[in-house]
Amino acid sequence: MRQKQTAPADPGTVRRATKPQYYRIKDDTPKRRVGSVFGRRVLLVLLCYAILMPLSILAVALALPRHSTPETKDFIYQVGPDKNYYSRSVFPWHIVRTGNIYYVNMSELATFCNMSTTGDDTSMRYIVKESGETVEFVLGQSISYVNGIQERTGGDAYLHNGNVYVPLDFVNRCFNGLKATVDLEKAKITILRETDANGNDVTISFPYKPVSTTTYIRFADLSHDLQLQILIQNQPPEPEEPDEGNDNIEQTPTT
Repeated sequence: MRQKQTAPADPGTVRRATKPQYYRIKDDTPKRRVGSVFGRRVLLVLLCYAILMPLSILAVALALPRHSTPETKDFIYQVGPDKNYYSRSVFPWHIVRTGNIYYVNMSELATFCNMSTTGDDTSMRYIVKESGETVEFVLGQSISYVNGIQERTGGDAYLHNGNVYVPLDFVNRCFNGLKATVDLEKAKITILRETDANGNDVTISFPYKPVSTTTYIRFADLSHDLQLQILIQNQPPEPEEPDEGNDNIEQTPTT
């Protein structure tokens, strides 16, 4: 009987007589690294999440209705009329409002009204150049001096970034020739100068006038007692009566 021939085995294989010979075939196909592929996918997902999540939050925030209140709005601060304003800027709400008190920038207002400024971080004084009238604010307190007369401002005057802020109601009450208004819907504060019949700006003045020793007082405005005292003091002195005992004395000339 003819013996079946088998192919020579590769080196390192063991030939078994009882079982058919198997051959080890070398696989040249590169093996895939499962771990590295999974890591790349996880990293890509995290990167997409990090980019898309902030964008999604921003889109949702912009889509939601915004409920603004006077306490959270920035205020437009305008000095002068809309068509020809002197200055226009935007202030955070906490600068122009404290509680129910609205404030105006007195430093800018002084320049707008042609007022000179003097003082320090404790008090600031403003002088109207045309008339010489003055107003002084004690910083950190609700005390002012209008032409030397003490007056309450209704709120503490304060210094912020080199500017003095005073209550708006005090400006309307004590500054003749100015008008300050607040528009809550537009979140806007407007300050205007009053003008005369010729369209010229009215000189700023204050309700309290400086005390002067030369102030003219009408006699008719005095009380009856004061009038009587003045009349008595201004009466001419009575003439002295001649001494009767000296009439018969002859005066002899001296030599």
